[in-house]
Amino acid sequence: NGAGYGPFVKFHKPFFIGRDPLIAAEKGRTHQVVRFQVLNKGSKAVSPGNPVVNRRGEYIGNVTSCALVDGYQQGLAYVERKYVKRETPLAIYPLPADGKKIDEAPIAQLKRGDKVHLPLDAVVIPRFPKRKLKKKKGTLR
Repeated sequence: NGAGYGPFVKFHKPFFIGRDPLIAAEKGRTHQVVRFQVLNKGSKAVSPGNPVVNRRGEYIGNVTSCALVDGYQQGLAYVERKYVKRETPLAIYPLPADGKKIDEAPIAQLKRGDKVHLPLDAVVIPRFPKRKLKKKKGTLR
């Protein structure tokens, strides 16, 4: 239910067991799964569990899955519902694959050469992309 697949559930059917609680849960849902794409080709790998933030740097959710598609990282993230519109800018903090924290100095103590963790710019893309139909030889299409 939290994934936002409500349109695929037949709430209009009269004998749907659990209909009322499911409708109440749908109305109270605060998060939804969105599909995103990292804007820079060949960026660092994004992994499940990576934090997702809005333009102001506020935490809004986590990456649930990710893969490399045509050189770009694309994936799914579970974020607050107000950030699900197409083209909504996001930022994703990729964490090291080994789960260790990057050695960062506190901002007030930064010196030349110190490392800081930078997010990857991303954007919400359509959840169900349109498929390109290939013309088959010998068909009318």
